[in-house]
Amino acid sequence: MDHTQVVKALYATATLIEEDEARTAAAHGAPTGVPVSMADRLIGLACTGPAEEWRTEWIRLASTEGVPAAKAWGERQQELKRHVFDLMFPNGLHSPALGAEEVRAIADQIQATDPSVA
Repeated sequence: MDHTQVVKALYATATLIEEDEARTAAAHGAPTGVPVSMADRLIGLACTGPAEEWRTEWIRLASTEGVPAAKAWGERQQELKRHVFDLMFPNGLHSPALGAEEVRAIADQIQATDPSVA
C-alpha cells in the first residue's frame, strides 16, 4: 500500500470530520468524533471524492485505457478505502469514535515511520 496515498486520505478524512463536527456542534454541544457507522462514507469521500468524480474517472479510464484498467483503478481505490478504515478502526464495529486529531495522529505515525512519505 502506498503510504503517501494513505496519509493523504487520513488527513482528508480528518478534515471531513472537522467539517462534520462544525455542522453538528449546535446539536451535540461538544465534538463527538466519527463513529464506525459514519466513517465509511467520510473515508470514501476522502479517498475518491464524491460519487460523480468516481464515475467520471472510471468512464475516462474505460474509454481511454479500457475496462480492465478502469476496474483495476476501482479495485485500488476500494483497497485504499479498506486500509484507511482498518487503520482508524482496528477493532471493527467495536472501535470507539475518533476525532480529527486522532486520525491525524495515525497519519503522523505513518509519516514518522516511512521517510519516503512527504
